[in-house]
Amino acid sequence: MSTDLTLPGAISQTALDLPKGLSFEEWEETGKTLGKIGRACQWWIGDWLNYGEREYGETYAQAMDETGLEYGTVANYAYVAKAVEPSRRRESLSFSHHSEVASMEPEEQEAWLERARYDEWPVAKLRAKIKKERAGAEGGDEPERCPTCGQTIRKKDEA
Repeated sequence: MSTDLTLPGAISQTALDLPKGLSFEEWEETGKTLGKIGRACQWWIGDWLNYGEREYGETYAQAMDETGLEYGTVANYAYVAKAVEPSRRRESLSFSHHSEVASMEPEEQEAWLERARYDEWPVAKLRAKIKKERAGAEGGDEPERCPTCGQTIRKKDEA
C-alpha cells in the first residue's frame, strides 16, 4: 500500500490549484491520491477519536470542535472504526460496507466483507443480503425486495 499522499500545486480547504503544465499521468496520479484520501478520512477520524478517548479521555465534543463534524457523524466514525479492526478492513470496500457489518461478531464481519469484496456487491446489495439472511434465521418469510427502490421482487412462478 502506498502511503504517499502528496499533491501537486497549492491546497486549501476550498480549492486545489494545480500547476500549469501538469502531465496527464501526473493529473491521473493526483486523482488516485484524492480518491485514497477521500476513502480514508472516515477511518482516520474514527481511529483518531478512539485513540483520543483511550489515551486522553477526550470526548465527542472535542472531536466535533476539532473536525467541524456533527455528533452523529463522529460517533458513527468512531463506532465503526472501533468495531471493525484494521485487519478486517477491505480497501476495495467503502466505509459504508463496513458500517453494515459493524454490529456483528468479528468472524461474521470477516465473512460478509469477504463476500462483498469477492462478488463486488454495492452497499445496498450487502444490506439486502444481510437482511434476508437474518429474516430467514429468525423464521421470517419476508419477500425479496429491490435493494435500490425497496419494491417487492416477484418471481415468475408468483406472477
